[in-house]
Amino acid sequence: MKQKFQLHTNTSLSDKEFLSFVEEFPRRGTQLYKGTRNELRFEKIGDVCVNIKHFKTPHFINRLAYHYIRKSKAERSFLYASKLISLGIGTPKPLAFLDKYSLFGTLDSYYASEHIEADFSFRELENFTDTKLRDEVLKAFAGFTYQMHEKNIYFKDHSRGNTLMKKEGDSYQFYLVDLNRMQFKSLSVEERIQNFERLSTNEEVIKVMAYAYADLIQLPREEVFQKMKSYAIAYHDGFKNKQAPKYMWLFWRKKKS
Repeated sequence: MKQKFQLHTNTSLSDKEFLSFVEEFPRRGTQLYKGTRNELRFEKIGDVCVNIKHFKTPHFINRLAYHYIRKSKAERSFLYASKLISLGIGTPKPLAFLDKYSLFGTLDSYYASEHIEADFSFRELENFTDTKLRDEVLKAFAGFTYQMHEKNIYFKDHSRGNTLMKKEGDSYQFYLVDLNRMQFKSLSVEERIQNFERLSTNEEVIKVMAYAYADLIQLPREEVFQKMKSYAIAYHDGFKNKQAPKYMWLFWRKKKS
């Protein structure tokens, strides 16, 4: 098995420390998340708090694609994080990535970044009982998204769990995570508004973001709100329709076992 590896030039983490964490990944550190597609673990190494994300082995076609045609999820995350930081957009500092591969393509991928102790994510923000505070953060978040769009960043996974939020003094800082699906291009007004579709179906939440964003792009508030709401409903209805057959299949599988 061969490997492709890169350590960021601006980090005190050594090759040996990163590679050791990867080799002992299932037994090292604290598990922060484990899903069907990836696992995230955390450990303090020297003076660096390190998150390592392990991407599961892709299916055969993607194994070949990630090695011979396009970059792996880990490498894309590393490169995109570096680009975001160069553009002044918040994301945890990239530290390293590693791809293990053979003639049959990419087998395992790991992406390391600095750990950020966030105060909350969008998912938690949406349920704040203090609506004044919620709306304050939502307006700041709309401003952050506007800055992202102005810098020609199209974050395809701009969703509830993929922005960490941190209060610093009187302002809020936002950090994008789960970066492997991103494009850098000029965005139309429709693409900008549609980019909010995965965040919420709560009308009050959408209205606050839409009004704040409308002011920034200098369009009528109600027009932007209606479009943003329409995109959100369409996206979530489509997502539910796509998920239904999967859950039905899982139900029958459970019933048989």
